[in-house]
Amino acid sequence: MIADLHAHYPMHLSTAKRGDALAAFAKAGAGIGGWLKSLVLTVANDAGNYPQPGAPAVTIATLKAGGVRIVLSVLYTPFDEMDLGKSYGSPPDEKYFADLRDQIATVETDIATHFAADAAVAHNGAELAAALQADKVALIHAVEGGFALGDTPARVHDNVRALAEAGVAYVTLAHLFWRQIATNAPALPFLPDSIYNWWFPQPASVGLTDLGREAVRAMLEHRILIDVTHMSERALDATFTLLDELDPARTAPPIATHGAYRFGKLNYNPDRPAHSADRGARRSGRADRLRSLHDRRHPRPHDHG
Repeated sequence: MIADLHAHYPMHLSTAKRGDALAAFAKAGAGIGGWLKSLVLTVANDAGNYPQPGAPAVTIATLKAGGVRIVLSVLYTPFDEMDLGKSYGSPPDEKYFADLRDQIATVETDIATHFAADAAVAHNGAELAAALQADKVALIHAVEGGFALGDTPARVHDNVRALAEAGVAYVTLAHLFWRQIATNAPALPFLPDSIYNWWFPQPASVGLTDLGREAVRAMLEHRILIDVTHMSERALDATFTLLDELDPARTAPPIATHGAYRFGKLNYNPDRPAHSADRGARRSGRADRLRSLHDRRHPRPHDHG
């Protein structure tokens, strides 16, 4: 059995021909705006993401055919992260979390309506075990981008709690652009690191902001794993330091679901063996350890593409 820790299943729903899925996914841009966003994603996916135009790689059929039975299904709202209506580096907007909840609903509706015989969304350990027992693909929600968590520390805390109740396993706090949560490493494949750093500057003294620190606290409290992928070295330092302060017994391991280590000269990949990578490994007990994603104290209350 294969477990995929970072698969963008929701991505292909943004360009699906089924009107219900598209309408929900693109709710961030009503009417023509939503369809325009879908068109942009269609072109981008066909050009640089899908194996061939119109053929997404991450579908229930391809996952099952490849022997994948556990899928960390990544929720991501790209037009919120880029938010062209705001200046670069602006803090998050409250509406981003509503868009994230809409995407959760879209995925769950898609699975329940079209793939119930072959897949299920697992919100806790019991549901995960049941899906595997039935030989179904088990999708577990994950979130990429702390920008979606809220615009104030109080909202971040409340929203993280809501995500835990919805069965979210981990959140990647940093992502592609500085949005006043956590500083990030360059990760745009078409831009050299030096050009990215010039074009998208970030504060040199910041690792986590107040919003980022509150996200770490809330995720620790509500048993959501912290994915440190995409973080700058400063953000890694700040995250591990805060975790050591809040969780000295090291009961909560951070994870890195889609990064590499000392690969080439890219800033995206940690390169100080005695520092960030080893600090994360020490918190996990050993580098390849991953605690249960869904052994939470409360039941559910109610690839890119």
